[in-house]
Amino acid sequence: MVEGEHGLLIEKNFIIENQTGLVLLHSGGEIKGNRIYDNEKVGVSIVSESTAILKENTIEMNEFGIEISQSGIAVEPATPELVDNNIQKNEF
Repeated sequence: MVEGEHGLLIEKNFIIENQTGLVLLHSGGEIKGNRIYDNEKVGVSIVSESTAILKENTIEMNEFGIEISQSGIAVEPATPELVDNNIQKNEF
């Protein structure tokens, strides 16, 4: 989980076999060139005021590929940008 960080670069990682692969909470940056797969629930969770550019990732074999949600009251929504990702074989 990443919380309260901006200007992140999460690049060229294998994020596998977790409950949730990657969680951004009140954070922002670029998630690029990662293999995110076989996580029990969610590959990438983008929550509450997070901004993220997801670029050239492979996200597969998770229950949910990408989850975008807002937690709490009166919080700005999460705003991801998706560019050239390979998102497949997720249950939902």
